[in-house]
Amino acid sequence: MDTRTRLLHAAEHLFAREGIERTQTQAIIQLAEQRNSSALHYHFGSREGLIRAIFERHLEEIEKIRAQRLSDLKRGGKTRDLRSLVEALVLPIASKLATPDGRNYLLIVQQYVTQHGEWIDSMLLPPSLKSLHGWLCAALRKIPKAVAEERIRFAINGMMTALASRVRAADLGHEVALSDQEFVDNLIGMIHGALGHPWPTYGRPRKPKP
Repeated sequence: MDTRTRLLHAAEHLFAREGIERTQTQAIIQLAEQRNSSALHYHFGSREGLIRAIFERHLEEIEKIRAQRLSDLKRGGKTRDLRSLVEALVLPIASKLATPDGRNYLLIVQQYVTQHGEWIDSMLLPPSLKSLHGWLCAALRKIPKAVAEERIRFAINGMMTALASRVRAADLGHEVALSDQEFVDNLIGMIHGALGHPWPTYGRPRKPKP
């Protein structure tokens, strides 16, 4: 394993377990078994560059999976099928539950979104997710646009929180009632239900009955 990869793995482990803000640069260098204290700066330029490299490493795989799903939906004329769109949102990133590195990544993303107060930013918004966001808005065209945007924001935040909580439960040795597959299926169902729930009519003037 080369130096850059060692540093990435060490940073992922510490960011996930100790927290992004609490992890010291020297701790990353020590865990990566590097003697040169400037190794991190040499390979990544800065701490922000290191975080970006972590996202890019995982997003490349997620992007391939999601882009293929979106291509299949477009070819099948299902770009407004809400259930299929939710699956395209959840399944690519939920695949990260399968590996230790992937589980670390889920913990890091959840921290990053929470700490920066944004549901998404340039590091978390690959092309396929931009397309998916537009298709989700189109699928939710029967509700006000501002409401649709808010639901999508909550869906992504909720998805990341749920996945991170799943990882933490496993790390702590907590007994879980559902298998990973059942957990993901249930997550998809909950997000689908929340996004597609009819917009309430209370507060609107009712049309008189004929």
